[in-house]
Amino acid sequence: HLKNKPSINRIKSIFGSWFNALIEAQILEDGTRQNSFGIQCLAKDGHVCLSLGEKTIDDILIDLKYEHSKEPHYPDSNYRGDFLVGEKIIEYFGLIGNKEYDEKVKFKRKLAKKHNLKVIEIFPIDLIDTKKLIEKLKKELK
Repeated sequence: HLKNKPSINRIKSIFGSWFNALIEAQILEDGTRQNSFGIQCLAKDGHVCLSLGEKTIDDILIDLKYEHSKEPHYPDSNYRGDFLVGEKIIEYFGLIGNKEYDEKVKFKRKLAKKHNLKVIEIFPIDLIDTKKLIEKLKKELK
């Protein structure tokens, strides 16, 4: 059976991602799956989000009609942000407080400073009040 399995490139060309293929096959309950970072799910625009927090932010960007892309690269590194709106990176630091994760956050901040990048930082506490988050995004994305 495995010799007839399509390649990952073929799956991506048909479905866009392995995750989308699983959703189309109706394998994932509620269109989500648990990963080491949170719950992987799809935003309203079809972007694959690695957590419900990312999905919330992506959906707000759609509702506010901000064109955006997922996972922009930081210069001179393999690190990626969560979203890019214009030239501004949006980072959802959903695992803040985890020692390894906090080290990654520090490094991203250093990269942003070195390359003079504007980074909008969002934390789990920011997701509690959607209206405040919307106002924060509007202000920062002017």
